[in-house]
Amino acid sequence: MVKQTMGKLTRSMSKPIITVAIVSWLLEERLIKTLISIPKTTSLPLNLCLHVQGEEQISDSMKQRIISAASGFVEKDIYFSSGNGGIAPPRAINLKRAAKTPYIFMSDNDMDYKEGTIDAELNFLETHPDYGVSTIRNNQVHFYRTVNGTEVICTPVDDITYPFVDVDLIGGTSQLIRQEVALIPDIIDTRYFIGSWDFDFSMNIRKAGWKISTITDR
Repeated sequence: MVKQTMGKLTRSMSKPIITVAIVSWLLEERLIKTLISIPKTTSLPLNLCLHVQGEEQISDSMKQRIISAASGFVEKDIYFSSGNGGIAPPRAINLKRAAKTPYIFMSDNDMDYKEGTIDAELNFLETHPDYGVSTIRNNQVHFYRTVNGTEVICTPVDDITYPFVDVDLIGGTSQLIRQEVALIPDIIDTRYFIGSWDFDFSMNIRKAGWKISTITDR
C-alpha cells in the first residue's frame, strides 16, 4: 500500500496544468453530460482535447450542443472525424495531442466522477514522482480480477477516501497521466482496435520505468 501525502500542492494553479482527453463515438447525450460535469468536480482549471467520431451521424445542432457543453474548460481542442476508429488508434493520437500540459486526464465519454477525483490523483502524482499514472474508480460497474497472479483494476468505484495502492495493470479510463509518459513513442499500441489495449498500455508504462497507482475499495 502506498502512503498518500495530503499536503499542499507546490504548483501554481492560475492556469491549467491538466488537459482532459476524451475520445467519443455515439452516446452524444452521455458525452454532453460528462463534459458538463467534469469541471464541476474540481476547482482546478482544465483544458480539453476532445475527439468525436462518427461525424456523419451527428447533426449540426448536436455538434453545437457538444461544443457548448465544453464551456467549463479553459482551452478547448475539439475535432470531429467520420467513421469508427476503435479505441486504441484514436486514443493514441488524442493523448499526444493533449500532451501540452504537465498532466493529461484520460476519460471515457460516459463517466460520472466524484468531486475531488482529479484533485486526489494530482496530489498523489505531485508527491510521488516515481509514479507515471494514477487513477480512481467511480460509481459504475465494480470489477476486480486477477490475471496470472497480477492485480487488475478494471473500472471505477465511488469512494476516493481509500489509500492509493500500487498495481501492475489498470483499465483505460479516469487516468491522470504525466506528460512524460504520454509522450513516450508508441505508449499506446494502435494495433489494438478495442480490447486489451489498456492492459498493454499499463505494461508499456511499467516497462518505461514508471509505477502505476489506483484507489480501490478491494
